[in-house]
Amino acid sequence: MRFSYLGLVPALLVAGPPAGPDLGERLATAVASGRVAWRLSEPPEIKEALGAPLEEQRGRDGGLEILTWIYGPEARVVFWRDAGKDGPFVLAKAQVRGEWSGPRPGDLLVLREGKDLAKLRTFTGLQNVDASRVDLRQEGERLRLLPFDTSTRWPGKERLPEGFDPLALMEKGRNPGLGVRALHARGLDGRGVEIGIIDQPLVPDHPEVAGRLKMAGELEVAGIQPQMHGPAVSSLAAGRTCGVAPGATVHYVAMAMWKSPALGNKLYLQALERLLELKRTGGARIRVVSISYGGFGSAPDAAAWNALVARAEAEGVLVITCDGKGMGLEWGLLRPLPAGDRERPEGYSKGSYGGGLLVPGDGRTFAHHLGTGAFAYAPMGGMSWGAPWLAGLAALGFQANPALTPAQIRTFLVQSATEMPYGRVVNPEAFMGLCRSEAGGSGPGKRS
Repeated sequence: MRFSYLGLVPALLVAGPPAGPDLGERLATAVASGRVAWRLSEPPEIKEALGAPLEEQRGRDGGLEILTWIYGPEARVVFWRDAGKDGPFVLAKAQVRGEWSGPRPGDLLVLREGKDLAKLRTFTGLQNVDASRVDLRQEGERLRLLPFDTSTRWPGKERLPEGFDPLALMEKGRNPGLGVRALHARGLDGRGVEIGIIDQPLVPDHPEVAGRLKMAGELEVAGIQPQMHGPAVSSLAAGRTCGVAPGATVHYVAMAMWKSPALGNKLYLQALERLLELKRTGGARIRVVSISYGGFGSAPDAAAWNALVARAEAEGVLVITCDGKGMGLEWGLLRPLPAGDRERPEGYSKGSYGGGLLVPGDGRTFAHHLGTGAFAYAPMGGMSWGAPWLAGLAALGFQANPALTPAQIRTFLVQSATEMPYGRVVNPEAFMGLCRSEAGGSGPGKRS
């Protein structure tokens, strides 16, 4: 992750001897001895090991609050914490003579004690963390809020909170929920339908999508390693074990989503145009495009984007983004109850994001970017998880009745929803019933 120091403001000059050019050696020695730990040690520990800094700066980098200690013209130590959170700052990286040091990519973070959980970022949590040496019996409330993955190392059951079973959670999280797997059993799994996805670089040979994923393009991502977002959304839409449409083919455009604040809709316009061109030239039969991003309507080139989406609709392609209102389909997320039945709306409550049609998004398992076969589980999802879920269900609708229009898919999703005390919940079975009945749909699973 790159850090930007633009906007950092000097906050305080602290008396004390500068660490000087030997800062790197002193820090490396402290890390090797275990006296200091990347992503766990707090500022007082660093002060004890390296001395007080000459200057302190504070700033912001995306969702991170940054604290920088300056030890000299060529020596600084950087701490971070989630912005807006009360958690402590922890050691992120250091720079000496222009060279950065920090934890090596892929290294497991080894927890030292239970209270180290409070130092983990809520976004990544226990992913790639070794907690096997720690007694977590008193950390149940915090554990239930933290993501983890298949590389997480856990202590024995006797040192976990009662009833907390990470393997069971991972398995439950694969289920798309609300009867979707029953539709799969009847042959409604998206086979014959092609989905377009525009997102960050992914793991193309991950078993969730291997053999059904076709790269449609790459935009400004040369040399960029797989990112978390891409594998997740592709698997939630069409993954073999956790997707809504595990039989669908995926045409994927990898792009630098992180450049969108500066470039507006430029890359998304190029990506969607590429997918539509594939369809027009016979290279694909795309019926739905999933984009886990929003803000299109407020970008400088919003008019061009709206025109392209309208053209896609006229060509029979449903575009689903996180701009729900602008796309004519607003949604929020469902959160599974601890002992709830994920196949029924009674097994959920309103989740991390609310509004409009509610779809499963919290408590989901998805393909992870750390390698082929890696998976992650997130107790709380984001709007990004709703777009691929809905795109997958739309693919099932198009499979049952290829004559449907994008407008009909949106209408049927809303009309078929189940009214619950906490909101309107998507109803896949009822939705498929409307899709099959309209204009004599006769896809798999049609009932007389």
